[in-house]
Amino acid sequence: MIQLKKIVLEELFDNFVRQIEALNEYVLSINEYMEKKYKEDIESDKDTKFAKLLIQFKSYQLNRKELDPKDLEHLEKLEKMMEPDSELTKILEDLKMEGEDKQSSLSFNGNYMVSRKLRKYFNKADIQEKKIVLLYNTSFISLITTYQYLFSDFLRLKAQENVANIGIQDKKISFSDLQYLNSLEEINEHFIENYISDTMIGPIGKWMSEIMKRCKLTLIIYGEYAEELNEAFQRRNIIVHNNSKVNQKYISNVSQMYLENYKMNDVVKIDEKYLLQKIKIIKKIGIHSIYEIWMKHQKHDITRSNVFSSFGLALIKDEEYDLAEEVYTLILEDKYLENELISKINYWQVLKWKGELNLVKEEIIKTDMSTEGPVYEMCKSLLLDDLEDANINFSKALKNKTVNIYDLYDWPIFKDFIDYEPVKILLQSVFNDEQEQVLSAAERN
Repeated sequence: MIQLKKIVLEELFDNFVRQIEALNEYVLSINEYMEKKYKEDIESDKDTKFAKLLIQFKSYQLNRKELDPKDLEHLEKLEKMMEPDSELTKILEDLKMEGEDKQSSLSFNGNYMVSRKLRKYFNKADIQEKKIVLLYNTSFISLITTYQYLFSDFLRLKAQENVANIGIQDKKISFSDLQYLNSLEEINEHFIENYISDTMIGPIGKWMSEIMKRCKLTLIIYGEYAEELNEAFQRRNIIVHNNSKVNQKYISNVSQMYLENYKMNDVVKIDEKYLLQKIKIIKKIGIHSIYEIWMKHQKHDITRSNVFSSFGLALIKDEEYDLAEEVYTLILEDKYLENELISKINYWQVLKWKGELNLVKEEIIKTDMSTEGPVYEMCKSLLLDDLEDANINFSKALKNKTVNIYDLYDWPIFKDFIDYEPVKILLQSVFNDEQEQVLSAAERN
């Protein structure tokens, strides 16, 4: 039997989530890192230091001419690196007082050296802005590629299930291709790669429909964001192929709402806000898609609900409550869920942190937890904000050793409970006892 590149759904999920979360962290770090680097460069450059001093000591002339908006932005950045109430602050106030229709420019007439050195500072600031644009653009391209890889793996999974699914038995191969392929496995892989690339050609809407049909996916979530994703893919195309400039293809293929801020030959911008929005959407679609295809291919696999339960809890800890709610909604519809009550408690606490507990409050009140033990009764009390009753059950759970104090720091449902005064006193006494034991052990050694 021919061995295919194996797609393991748990690995597929882990890789997708890690890529998306790493990209999200990276995007959030770009501005902070570049600002730090910029400040270091400015502080270490003699000419830009000189420019700052010149401004501080009023070696300037203020001319009422057309203002270059970039110069004003750069001066505002420079101001942030100076002492409060510097001379530059006063200059900027003077510039802005002119109003939108009477703008000003800062120049050093008759002093070439001063003007050259200040312009060097402006050029350095321009370069930094271009670097930030480049980092955002490459992050955006990486995001789009991550989405494409995910759905190409769905097609590969279809082939992995049965190569007959892709009509491989009817395929032909040219001699020029054959001379680079050394085995049946490589020939097989060649056909699968062609099958994937042939399917995923053209607009995203076309190949998404084809993948949904071939893999028998409903993907209702995709329909909610289809227009936004289409615009993102069109934007990626003009960044890669048209130097970020709007062309007729972009205008013809995106919804009118996206053309309000752009016309022909305008440069499209990718900023932090836009990128984080798209990361959020692609993460959501990816999670729903993987869950659905996992259900299709391995319906009885209990690993699925365990993996998604752990992921949902991580989302709660990161306060990503909207996506956590969707994850637990998926889990609770799974007939092969291992621990339904724990998942229900997590779902309920998500609604509590969102301020929507009233939607399920009656259900919580009616749920009998007494047969499940004091930990579950404690959770019920915490969901209903009965801290006194929760503390009673906490004491019971500590006695029968079904919970320990460190669980309070691991499960978000306890985050308000640890600030409850009787619990704070108890925790402090336990920590003090532990500290004394550690010190006694150290002294004995």
